[in-house]
Amino acid sequence: MAEPEVPPAGLRFGTDGIRGRAGTRIVDPVVRALGRSAADLLDSDRVFLGRDTRESGPGLSRALAEGFAAGGLEVVQMGVVPTPAVAHAAALEGAAAAMVTASHNPWWDNGVKLFSAGGLKLDDAQQAAIQAAWDALPELEGSPGLER
Repeated sequence: MAEPEVPPAGLRFGTDGIRGRAGTRIVDPVVRALGRSAADLLDSDRVFLGRDTRESGPGLSRALAEGFAAGGLEVVQMGVVPTPAVAHAAALEGAAAAMVTASHNPWWDNGVKLFSAGGLKLDDAQQAAIQAAWDALPELEGSPGLER
């Protein structure tokens, strides 16, 4: 089966990140590419990464971490935590943050919420810059040495 295009047509930042059907639109290569695209634009050399309890979370979290690492960010894995915990950790440390979650969406969805340095919500200009970089980035292969 062919890998999906990165990002799939029509997948755009919404009010709080990206969300969609896990395994269909929100898949490892897409999330990895998002992490790589965002790495250069989060104004930080470190990112705190958390996830919720959805079944797709561990794989998507790993893919997002690979993308961040490919962009040169140190990834601090927080595991299963509430969204405010990653924002708080980022605020305390002056770092960026990301949460793998679809919030209130159905269990079959998942997504990614990004926070800029200091744990702040991305503004429209930051989202647009990440979206443009994501749209322009060729598909990533995955970082060598990371367990799959």
